[in-house]
Amino acid sequence: YTTLACGATHTCGLLSTGAIRCWGKNSSGQLGNNSTTTSNSPVNVAQGANSDTDNYTYITAGKDHSCAINTSDEVYCWGLNNVNQLGDDSTTTRLTPVATQDI
Repeated sequence: YTTLACGATHTCGLLSTGAIRCWGKNSSGQLGNNSTTTSNSPVNVAQGANSDTDNYTYITAGKDHSCAINTSDEVYCWGLNNVNQLGDDSTTTRLTPVATQDI
């Protein structure tokens, strides 16, 4: 891993390949692997709607959500979204990366 991001109960790591793997509690989809199953070992974050989403350059984590920037400078987030913390103009929890809305 080149970078780690730690939430309250989950951790994500950015690999040198640009892919992201997460592990830990997953009650709100914060692992980004299209499930809510907790994982004691790293799981791959699912690919988002854009083909560049597997080419991340930066990752960060909140309490129950995570966000990353890809090589096209697009921001993708996943996990708990009860107060629109994913930036997708909704309060829908996301189990896979979703693009944030442009400001």
